[in-house]
Amino acid sequence: MTSCCATFLCSFALFLSSINRKYLHTFVSTLMACQYISDIFTDNSNDDAARNLILSRNEQKWVPFVGDQVKVWLNERLPIWIAQKPDWFNDYRKSLITDLMVEDKA
Repeated sequence: MTSCCATFLCSFALFLSSINRKYLHTFVSTLMACQYISDIFTDNSNDDAARNLILSRNEQKWVPFVGDQVKVWLNERLPIWIAQKPDWFNDYRKSLITDLMVEDKA
């Protein structure tokens, strides 16, 4: 077992040393999942399609961090998406929006 672990570590180190340096961050990161998922939302402030990806992620990972921002964003943008019908706003994306995320306007 020890030799298998040592072989794996050596192979992984060799792999990391052989890849293009600009892609190294895609294999090794200190970000936790909750921070990474929150960054999907905050880093794409002008791209609704990219920001919408957060809805398909585990809510427990992003709601405590950016849940209020997502709710405000959805309430602002949802009427526009319904009117404009962008290609990315399909039935699957609509199904991800729960009643808890959108304020009742009644």
